[in-house]
Amino acid sequence: MFNFITDSNRKWWILAAMSICIAMSFIDQTAVSVILPSLQRTFHTTAARLQWVVDIYLLMIAVLVIIAGRLGDLFQHKKLFMMGVAVFLGASILCASATSLAWLVCARALQGIGAALLIPNSTVITLNAFELHERGKAMGMSIGFASIFLATGPFLGGLFTQLMSWRLVFWINVPFSLAALFIIYSAVKNTEKNDLSAKIDWLGLVSLFIAATTLVIALMEGNYLGWLSSIIISLLITAVVATATFYRCEKKIKHPLIDFNIFQNKLFIGSAITFFCLQIVLMNMVFGALFNQEVLGFQPAMAGLLSLPSTLPVMFMGPIAGNMLDKYGARRPVIMGLSLVIIGTTLNAFLVHWQNYWYLLPGGLCIGFGIPLVMSPASTAAISSVEHAKQGVASGMLNATRQFGGCIGFALLSAIVFGYNQQAIVHFLTKQKQAYPNITFQQVEKLLAYSNDTKMIGANITSDQLNHLILVAKTSFTSAYSLGLVTSAISVSIALITAHCLFKKK
Repeated sequence: MFNFITDSNRKWWILAAMSICIAMSFIDQTAVSVILPSLQRTFHTTAARLQWVVDIYLLMIAVLVIIAGRLGDLFQHKKLFMMGVAVFLGASILCASATSLAWLVCARALQGIGAALLIPNSTVITLNAFELHERGKAMGMSIGFASIFLATGPFLGGLFTQLMSWRLVFWINVPFSLAALFIIYSAVKNTEKNDLSAKIDWLGLVSLFIAATTLVIALMEGNYLGWLSSIIISLLITAVVATATFYRCEKKIKHPLIDFNIFQNKLFIGSAITFFCLQIVLMNMVFGALFNQEVLGFQPAMAGLLSLPSTLPVMFMGPIAGNMLDKYGARRPVIMGLSLVIIGTTLNAFLVHWQNYWYLLPGGLCIGFGIPLVMSPASTAAISSVEHAKQGVASGMLNATRQFGGCIGFALLSAIVFGYNQQAIVHFLTKQKQAYPNITFQQVEKLLAYSNDTKMIGANITSDQLNHLILVAKTSFTSAYSLGLVTSAISVSIALITAHCLFKKK
């Protein structure tokens, strides 16, 4: 044990380490959205292909985070947490060294495995380090500190990309991971006992993985393979069958992957639905970053800086949300936060057509103030309402729900945004076939990412035609982004209705 860690300050060192880990997961979700155009140029691919860089990370977390919480209950949360950080560290190095899109996607999958191991176990370690009356404040402080990187992640990602390389977005995880390993190894006592008598539900894990993976692949590839193609239909049927198998398996097995009895807790199920729906809004940040760069024409660093109104309020609203939870309970801050998010997404869905950043600023601020009022109170209240022996699996289930919301939500938004964008451009090219006989959808789409490079079109086109195509590409993507915002507003409205019905007054 290191001398600077004492019994009096141990819990604060633990809180710091967990904040670092949450910060890493934030950076790898928000900063990546800003570097997508740079990745597109590096690997010479389309924007739609890059969606796997985002979604494979979310998919691996969503599928594995439940069993990671269960493993923490069985084999000590400290061990699983440190293993997760180590895997995340190695995967980040692989991401930074990627020489192809396939390499990067595989490394992101491994990174998701590491994040899945550390996320639920970090939450339980933090909660166990503090007394019940301090947990709301502690989790609020943790989210607030880590949210510095949520707020600055897009800016840092853009700055690194513009001045150096997008690879630095992943290299930055190395010192953070090493610091977290050092602190947790020193500060967390080995007081937990292994329970090797319990078994892992591997059949449930496999069926859940098949169900989630086939559904996400179907949503992501439906626009390109055709929604009525035999491959997509087969994937959807497989997802339904695997889901049914998973449910039957969980109801019969002695040690299920998901304890469905927890869903009898109204506070827990309300939080799960809220997280699932709210995560769709967060996934819109990816398309917002593309909009700022490819439609509004900002450089990566400026595009990241312009995302601050939607992320910066999280830094100081996290502790405020924690204090509101301790004083009033979860219902009041959650309903307030969801209402603000609905207002923000609805405003921007209409104002985005003006293609002016300042018109979008009020809506971005509403979203930024609203999200932290939901996340910390709902998470802390839900996990604290579950008996201590099941807090690990409850944390895993809650995080899995949130990650499934992000994973499936991003796949759904990708299908809507990229699908509408493709349909609009193809419709234009079909009507204007005589004016643009040799132009394809892929060429028009790449115009924005390649800074309007005429080589992407070819020699047989005038400057006026080029400018017209650029205008068409910007207009179609703007309309598609607006449709994504409308989808987000609808999902959060469902969460608001759920919170009104299931969150009790204190």
